[in-house]
Amino acid sequence: MWFIGADGMEIGPTSVAETGLPIPATFVLQPRSQASSTLWYDNPGVMYPPCQMTVATELQVIPPGESTSLHAGISIQTCTSGTRLATTPLTTGTGETPF
Repeated sequence: MWFIGADGMEIGPTSVAETGLPIPATFVLQPRSQASSTLWYDNPGVMYPPCQMTVATELQVIPPGESTSLHAGISIQTCTSGTRLATTPLTTGTGETPF
C-alpha cells in the first residue's frame, strides 16, 4: 500500500505489514453491503523536523494473495519522502476500527 501523487508516481516507500495484530476474520460481503478499514498514517503537520509537503491523490493497495492493485481517489497531505501507512483488517459495515 502506498500513496500516489498527481504525477502518478509513488510517494515514498511502500507500507510494511503490521505484526502482532489479530488474524482477520473471513466474511462474505452481500450485494449492496459495505465493508471498511481504517487507514492510519503519520501526520506530516506535526513531524519534526518539518518535511516538504505534497498531496497524495490516490491510495494504491495490493490485497493479500493478489498481484493486481486496487486504487482509490483521495486528497491527503503527506511528506514528499512518504509516510508510514497502516490499515486495520477489513470488517463489515462502516466506521473507524482501532488497532
